[in-house]
Amino acid sequence: MGWLEEDFRSDSWTDYKWKAAGAGPMRVAYKRLRQHKQSYDLDFYLNWAIGGAILSPLAIYMGRKAQSTTSGVPMVYFAKNYHNFPNTNPHHWARNKFQLKFWGTMILGGYIFAKAYTRAPNMDKLDDETI
Repeated sequence: MGWLEEDFRSDSWTDYKWKAAGAGPMRVAYKRLRQHKQSYDLDFYLNWAIGGAILSPLAIYMGRKAQSTTSGVPMVYFAKNYHNFPNTNPHHWARNKFQLKFWGTMILGGYIFAKAYTRAPNMDKLDDETI
């Protein structure tokens, strides 16, 4: 039973499936599955950040296009029901539009890149040495 004691020591203190991590026949399979899911999540978020960085020139282009109309006039938002001291500074709305389009393109493009390039772990070829 020494191997089980060492196995318990290597576990995290908190787990949302604490019954699956207890001593039982599915303990090893659950631990292996959890480790593969954590490695997949790490790869996915890393690919998301890399995809966002790769698409940053496109995001800057999209943000710049959103700052002005096709004729070159800056975008100024003026709502008809907003009468008390509207902010008519063209730089304010242009900056907001740029940030909206820039971050939207970075997040969406990075997510699509991560979904396309992150490989799921092959659960059929698991061995006991991955624990």
